[in-house]
Amino acid sequence: MGIRFVNENEGGENNNAGGSGENNQWTPPASQEDLNRIIADRLSRDREKFKDYDALKTKAEQFDRLQQNGAGQTADVTAQLQQFEQRVTAAETSASQTQEQLTATQTELARKDVALTKGIGKEQLPLLTATTKDELEKQADAILALTRGSGRVPGQGGGGGDAPSGLDAGRAEWEKRHPKKN
Repeated sequence: MGIRFVNENEGGENNNAGGSGENNQWTPPASQEDLNRIIADRLSRDREKFKDYDALKTKAEQFDRLQQNGAGQTADVTAQLQQFEQRVTAAETSASQTQEQLTATQTELARKDVALTKGIGKEQLPLLTATTKDELEKQADAILALTRGSGRVPGQGGGGGDAPSGLDAGRAEWEKRHPKKN
């Protein structure tokens, strides 16, 4: 950038260094000291414009660091959230399985309680298939009505009704087939 001196005759512009708006013609500095003073004033005005540049630069660097840390923290939080969701899912699954086991155990306990209370034998226990105590009691009553208190389910071995069983029955059958000879 070069310095150009303009006369009134050339452009008719006001080019004074003071900028006071007067119609004075610009005059070159008379000495080196005047030139140094003009340059120092100009540098001072420029420095005044950028006096907070270092503070702004520091803030921008801090912002960049925070932004980078924030992105890293966001990834960390996202990973932690995914781990938490996996743990919750696993806990819900475990709780569901535990609830199913508890229900099965309670049902089995109710079956055995009803069987013991009603006098149902071990052989007839599989016939109790209901899930509530009231239904189990109704089934037990039906089983007892069908077996007529004999403790046996109709159609399950032993011939019929009041026929003897065990050793006595076997002995009676033997004597019947093999009568004594006198």
